[in-house]
Amino acid sequence: AFAVGGGLVVAFLLWERHTPNPMLNLNFFRNPRFSAASGAITLTFMALMGMIFGLTQYLQSVLGFSPLEAGAVLIPMSAVMMVLAPTSARIVERVGTKAVLGTGLVIVTLSLLAQTRLDASSTTFTVILTTIGLAVGMANVMAPATESIMGSLPRAKAGVGSAVNDTTRQMGGAIGVALIGSLLASVYRGDVRSGLAGSGLSGSAVDRASSTVQSGVAVAGETGGTTGARVLGVVHDAFLSGYHLGVVVAAGITALAAVGVFLWLPARATVPADAIVPVEPADDADVVAVGPAPAPAADPAA
Repeated sequence: AFAVGGGLVVAFLLWERHTPNPMLNLNFFRNPRFSAASGAITLTFMALMGMIFGLTQYLQSVLGFSPLEAGAVLIPMSAVMMVLAPTSARIVERVGTKAVLGTGLVIVTLSLLAQTRLDASSTTFTVILTTIGLAVGMANVMAPATESIMGSLPRAKAGVGSAVNDTTRQMGGAIGVALIGSLLASVYRGDVRSGLAGSGLSGSAVDRASSTVQSGVAVAGETGGTTGARVLGVVHDAFLSGYHLGVVVAAGITALAAVGVFLWLPARATVPADAIVPVEPADDADVVAVGPAPAPAADPAA
C-alpha cells in the first residue's frame, strides 16, 4: 500500500510539473513560508493523531473511563485551544511567525514527553494537565502555520492553499496513526506474550490478550482471581510501555519540526515581486490597481 501510494504521489508531481495548467503549482514550494509551514503542520499532526490514538485507549482501557468520561477529560484541552488560538495571530504580528510557531512546537514536544509519566494510577487532574500543555502548544502551531501557508500565495490561489493545508493535516494524521499505532501494538504484543508465559492461561487466551489492550482487559475480567489480577497488570504494563515509546517518538517528530521552523521559516512575509504568480483576470471588472493613482493628464489649453 505504501509503495502504491508513493508511486501515485510521484506520478502526480511529474504530471503537475509538465502540464501547462497544473492543479498545484510546485513553484509555490520554493517559498519557505509555504513549504516550511506545510512540513511543520504535517509533522505536528503526525505526532498529534498518533498520540491521541493511544491516549483514548489509555483513558478507557487502563484508567477504566467510559467513552463519555474519556471525552469529558479532553474538554479542557479543546477549550484552551479555542481561547488561545485566536490570540496567537496578535503575537505573530509582534514577534513574527518563526518565534510563535517554533515555540509552540517546543511546548508540544515537552507536553508529549510529560505523558511518559502517565501510568495506571495517574489521576484525572494529571491527565488534564498534560493535555492542556499540549493544547497551549497546538494553539500556537495551527493558526500561525495556516496563516503562513495561506499568506504566501496570491489571493486567486487561496483554494490551492486551503487544499494543501488540509491535505498535509490528513496525510500527517494517517501516517502518525499508522506509525505510532504500529509501534504501540508491537511492544504491547511482545510484552504480553512474555509476561504471561507460565501463567497457566491457554494459548488461545494468551493470543486473545495480546491482540489488543481491550481484549487483554476482557481476558483478565473473565479469568478473575489472582491470575486475572496478574493478567490485568501485565496488560496495563505492556500497553504503557508501548504508549510511552509512542509519545517519545511523537516528541521526536515535533522536535524535528521545531528545528525545521527555526532554520527555514521566515519570521515575516518577504515575497519578491518575481515570486508572484500572474493570474489572468476573468474580465476588466476584476482588475484592481495597486499603488498610487496616475497623475491627471495636463490640459493642452493650459
